[in-house]
Amino acid sequence: MLIEYTWLVPLIPMLCFLIVGLLGRKTPEKGGYIAIAGALLSFIISALIAYEYLTGDAYPEPVTSQIAWFAIGDFEINLGYYVDGLTCMMMLFSSFISTLIFIYSIGYMHAEGARKTRYYAEVSLFLTGMLGLIVSSNFLELFIFWEVMGLCSYLLIGFWSFRHADGDAASANAASAAKKAFLVTRMGDVCLMAGLFILLGEFHSLDYTQLFDPANIANADSTMITLGMLLVFGGVIGKSAQFPLHDWLPDAMAGPTTVSSLIHAATMVKAGVYLVARGYPLFIQDPEVMLFVGLIGGFTAFFAATMALNNMNIKRVLAYSTISQLGYMILGLGAGGYLIALGMDMGGAEGDILITAGAAGFIAGCFHMMNHAFFKALLFMCSGSVIHSVGTEDMRLMGGLGKHMKITSITMLLGCMWT
Repeated sequence: MLIEYTWLVPLIPMLCFLIVGLLGRKTPEKGGYIAIAGALLSFIISALIAYEYLTGDAYPEPVTSQIAWFAIGDFEINLGYYVDGLTCMMMLFSSFISTLIFIYSIGYMHAEGARKTRYYAEVSLFLTGMLGLIVSSNFLELFIFWEVMGLCSYLLIGFWSFRHADGDAASANAASAAKKAFLVTRMGDVCLMAGLFILLGEFHSLDYTQLFDPANIANADSTMITLGMLLVFGGVIGKSAQFPLHDWLPDAMAGPTTVSSLIHAATMVKAGVYLVARGYPLFIQDPEVMLFVGLIGGFTAFFAATMALNNMNIKRVLAYSTISQLGYMILGLGAGGYLIALGMDMGGAEGDILITAGAAGFIAGCFHMMNHAFFKALLFMCSGSVIHSVGTEDMRLMGGLGKHMKITSITMLLGCMWT
């Protein structure tokens, strides 16, 4: 069974990170082709695993396999993979879009010289973090890969901190943006870690199979589950740039446009939305938790959209749009979970209707997560083409570009229509 080799999906980019880091300077494009090959191979394996799972007898039940990692008293931590429909969707679009962005990077980062080795090593490590987070079988694994992505985000946002072509001001801006992103997201990560400690103390395990078991949930303290999931959502607020920890994402546009496309549109900021979707069986235990999730998402969606209206920087407009779209995803998941929680409490035919409506909200939130990854990555890459051509990010200095950049004009229009 191919599913038995799910662990290869994050391992291959990790090997590419090591190869590029050690030998990249001696290869064509300073490791670019190695990074592309690793991402493409991960996508192919992901596609085969998804096909086998979705057409197999196990569907829709998850397929999981684990080995013991370590134990402290009654607390046992395992390593393994967890494959279900959500895993398959995330693996496919993350690896596929990353492959396209890596190909785009060959041209976009061509002038960086020897520093391309660092870039391709870091994006390969980032892809390792994202894919590892997706296939993890427990929250501790997820948290480790979550932090790997945070580190890579810091390094890639600050890629132009030194010897930038625009001079000292741009270098300082990139360094400041990297530090801001790192520190703000760490605030959310501390909340996430605290939430995981509460769940570990309550369930004596962080394995999905244990935490999502209805019998274990029924035997746990509902108050502690509520507190734990509120803290876990704090991590979501930081990573997915929800209010009030949203301000780091627009500043992160100081990095290369390929980084904006990869980390801050297509994959990393989706990790928070994925965490809500993955922890849904625990989130829906309390309607008030899901109401809070939905309110944060709804307010962020409106608030960030208004901030985009008065901004003249082409990348910052897309960044605020990203925050707004992430808010829509969180709103969909929160509203759907609220209805499911009410339906579970109500029971009967009316409860079944609410649960069905809530499931539609969950599906809508997850679908938009995939949909947004494609069109926002496209829009960022188109903006990179425009910036390279006109030499500025200020839209007030642009105009009439459709005559001179027909391909970019058409693709950007398609991205906007996709929105």
